[in-house]
Amino acid sequence: MNDLVPITAVQIGFDWSAEITETQYLLNELSDTLQRAEDIAVKIGRKFLQFQEALPHGEFLPFLDAEFGMSRATAYNFIGLAETEREEPDKFLIIRNYPLYLQYRLAPAPMAVVKQVESGEVPATVKAIQEAKREAKAAKEAQRQAEERAKQLEQETTRALAEQEQKQLALFKEHDTLRRAEIARLTSLMEAQEAEIARLQEQPEQIVDTPETIARLAELEALQKKLKEERDRKAERVEVLTKEVQKYVVISCVNNENKCT
Repeated sequence: MNDLVPITAVQIGFDWSAEITETQYLLNELSDTLQRAEDIAVKIGRKFLQFQEALPHGEFLPFLDAEFGMSRATAYNFIGLAETEREEPDKFLIIRNYPLYLQYRLAPAPMAVVKQVESGEVPATVKAIQEAKREAKAAKEAQRQAEERAKQLEQETTRALAEQEQKQLALFKEHDTLRRAEIARLTSLMEAQEAEIARLQEQPEQIVDTPETIARLAELEALQKKLKEERDRKAERVEVLTKEVQKYVVISCVNNENKCT
């Protein structure tokens, strides 16, 4: 099969120069008309934005229907172009390279989708663009849900930590109270024994020097020493617990935004 060879007007015996010139003119006219249509569409969008921002909430769509007999979808095609021009000029410059019907689809699309169309990754067709927009929307929703789950998990973890800290703080306070009570009890015993020692020592010499009194005094002095050592140990433990309580109070304040309970 022979390769096709372009045929000129001269080769087929006709003088089509006038028709060719007119066709070129019409093509240029069409290009200019399409460009004007794109410019007009943006201007209409700007006007609709002015109407929308000036009218009370809920009255814009009835206004469109009453004044222009226009549907919401058609109106928002124009508005999408004007909003993109105003708020995303970089994207607007890209979508202007495509036919007007594709501009309507690309204006509300995420910049990532527009870039995919520009690079050729997504075909410049209505169907492909709509599918890419659906995928981008689904991905955005999945990310939102993941972030929401992460936020909930963080809140639950914070609450659990705060509850654990409160329990730990209550336990420390309870132990501290018990140990202080024990110290008070030991001190009371020591004071009673000191009183008994003093009483015995005040007895007449012949009574103090008896074997029973000497033994009792030795027993009381040994018990006094033992009680003092136990009281000192518990006092040291109370000091440690007091520091732990103070530490958990600080942690509780921080985790509750400086609102200490």
